[in-house]
This record gives sequence, structure tokens and C-alpha cells, in this order.
Amino acid sequence: MKTKLPSIATATLLSLAALAKASPTTITFDDLTTNTGTSSISGIPNGYQNLDWYNFYVAASDAYPGSNFASGIVSGDYAAIDGYGTTPSTITGGPFLLDSADLTSAWDTTDTVEVQGYLAGNPVFDTIVNLGPTASLTDFSSIDTTPVDTVNFTITGDPVNDNFAVDNLTVTEVPEPASMGLIGLASAAFLFRRRRSRTHTPSLRS
Repeated sequence: MKTKLPSIATATLLSLAALAKASPTTITFDDLTTNTGTSSISGIPNGYQNLDWYNFYVAASDAYPGSNFASGIVSGDYAAIDGYGTTPSTITGGPFLLDSADLTSAWDTTDTVEVQGYLAGNPVFDTIVNLGPTASLTDFSSIDTTPVDTVNFTITGDPVNDNFAVDNLTVTEVPEPASMGLIGLASAAFLFRRRRSRTHTPSLRS
């Protein structure tokens, strides 16, 4: 007895229908601490907003006197900052869509940050964002709308004196049906190509 496989169109519709029900979440980092000054600086815990965080910290606007960090805060009194210079700062989870973020150079305004998205270890997008002394909104949805499960942020320049601030990070969590639809889409496409390779013999031209 043959098992009927979902068509590519069906899998695509499942994915699109689930994505249509998803709503974006803007992460402001204002609910992580009420401390001020340097005592506010603490690692963002795994599981915060359903994501895991590596090399990301939360800090108050007065945590880094003499820097541009306060200018990178666009809501509330807190934002995220990377911890170890050129070591990538990473968020994982989902899969999810990276929609947008406000990014700012904390010190050197000639810096850039490379933002790389991956899904199941495969590259999805790779873009360079120019940083400035005040918050600048980057719309990542205009770069790629493919769900990811890992995003790396890597700043250029001096690993000791260069940091970037992140505020109002907006993501859209992809519901489970969409994940299954994406898997179904990939599986159906693979099986379709495999079946064609078995039944179709290219003609030879003299």
C-alpha cells in the first residue's frame, strides 16, 4: 500500500497559514532588572523571551559613562550589549523570524556589525550593518524572510573597546505547524526530484 505524500503546494500552504497567525514580539530588555549604573550589568538568561542568549548582557542607560550606550536606548531605560568584543553574540531558539532591531555603536562609530542567520546549521542570510552614535533601526525582513534558529552578531574593530547596543529587538516565533510545513516542503521537493531522476532519461544529441 502506497502512502500519499503531501504535495509541495500543500506544504507551502501549511507554512504560510501558520506564519500568518504568528505575531511579532518586540524585546525591550526593560523587564530584566531594576538596578542602575554598573550594578545593572548582568547576563541575559537563557529562556528569556523563549530564546537562548550567549555573550549578551543587559545594562541601564547610566552603566557606561562617556559612551554612546545611552543613545542606543529607544524604549525604557535598558538595552542589551555584547560582552566580549569580536566574540559573536548569539541568540538561538525557534525557529523564528528576525524582523528588526535598533543597533548602536557604544564607542567607535566606525564599527560595523555582521549579522548572520542560520537554520539547522545552514546559512540563511549574512549582512553588514553600519553602526552610529545613536540608535538606528535595521529592517532585517527586507533582507530575508526565511525562519532561522540561530543569529550571530559580530562587531568589527578592537575586541576590548568596541561594543554595540541592541534595543527593541523584534522577532516572530514560527508556530510548530509552520515548522512541520517547512520540513514537509523540503521533503516533498527532495522526493519529487528523486522520482524524476529515476524516471526521466535525458536524450543525447549528436
